[in-house]
Amino acid sequence: MADRNIKLDFLRSISTLAVVWLHVSASFVLSKPDASNPNWWVGNIADSFSRWCVPVFVMLSGALLLPWGRTEPPLVFYKKRLSRVLIPLLSWTVVYIVFRAFTQPGFKLENAINGLVMGQPYFHLWYVYMIVGLYVFTPFLQVFVSAASRQSLLLLILIAMAIGSIESMLGVISATFLSRFLPYVGYFLVGYYLRESEIGVQTRILFLLAFAFGTLISIGTGLLLPKIGPRSWELMYDYLNPLVVLMSVCVFSIGLRTNLTGPAPIVFSNKIAPLSFGIYLVHPIWLWMSGHYFPWAFSEFPIITIPANTLAIFLLSALSILAISRIPLLRRTV
Repeated sequence: MADRNIKLDFLRSISTLAVVWLHVSASFVLSKPDASNPNWWVGNIADSFSRWCVPVFVMLSGALLLPWGRTEPPLVFYKKRLSRVLIPLLSWTVVYIVFRAFTQPGFKLENAINGLVMGQPYFHLWYVYMIVGLYVFTPFLQVFVSAASRQSLLLLILIAMAIGSIESMLGVISATFLSRFLPYVGYFLVGYYLRESEIGVQTRILFLLAFAFGTLISIGTGLLLPKIGPRSWELMYDYLNPLVVLMSVCVFSIGLRTNLTGPAPIVFSNKIAPLSFGIYLVHPIWLWMSGHYFPWAFSEFPIITIPANTLAIFLLSALSILAISRIPLLRRTV
């Protein structure tokens, strides 16, 4: 069990780094969309190959919160788990509404209200609103997985993922934050399923498949861009796109099989995993500051500036959260 926890911490840590990488890469993809520009292709490829990060976060939650053969009464579960998410959710919602009011020209009260209704007061907070929905239904999913056969669980996963993928390709968006978690139930269950039942595919094959899916995502985005514009990355980058789903499952499976024998990955996991949620919450502020004060870093030479910006923003975010976590009044917000 200790070995498995280290692996999950490592997956959480590299996923946190990948989220920062994704958002830095997206700056190149969104700012000057031009499929004839090599710089755009560098950003597109970097973004495409990191699309597994958020699905892996959801799978990690399922692997940890849907324990084998154990269930908790809903109120007991909510008291133990939900409160750990609600305080950061409310705190950072206020932070980012204020942040937008000072940094976003033309920001009005109605923008804040619309963001709250959609569960997206800032572009990344949708994930926290979504995960709250999964937490609400976790006690009932615990009952199901404790009693379901392996075949029944796999069938439900396939149905849930198929529905989510179809709706994502059709551009279906939840009307409010209340139902935003539903398309991610499949990922939540996949995390539990993969931790209990290993895929019968060799690790090297999983690496090749993950690389192939990332390649197809980037090529598809580039080919569609001249034809449908921004809809190309909205379609291909979507976390419920079948290619992203398959790549994410491969990465998660590889992570569960990885033997962390060297000191570097273990130290990295032990240091970053406890800060990962906070890093996710705070990194857009550092991303904005970097783009606002050093705009040249998001315009040229992405093959150099994407890794450099990612590392800088990641380290600044980690140090920020480490400092916040040592302040008693703010500790529970991260």
